[in-house]
Amino acid sequence: MMGKEYAVLIGYRIRQERMQRNISQPEMAEILGISYSYYNNIEKGNRSCPIEVLIGICREFGISSDRILRDFVPVDTEDFA
Repeated sequence: MMGKEYAVLIGYRIRQERMQRNISQPEMAEILGISYSYYNNIEKGNRSCPIEVLIGICREFGISSDRILRDFVPVDTEDFA
């Protein structure tokens, strides 16, 4: 899977979480301290979600980052042995 595809899928999951909580995109951008345009592009997958923003999103939603990132981050346990 390519980087753009990751960004689209992660943005989709972020959008799902936000909509479940009835928070608008402008409200979420304000909570995170970023512009609406920047946040909108994260949800659309036009921009990658920086780790600092992902942490803010997860804190606001009260979820773990694995809820957003699951199945996207390959883990090679041999590197940790």
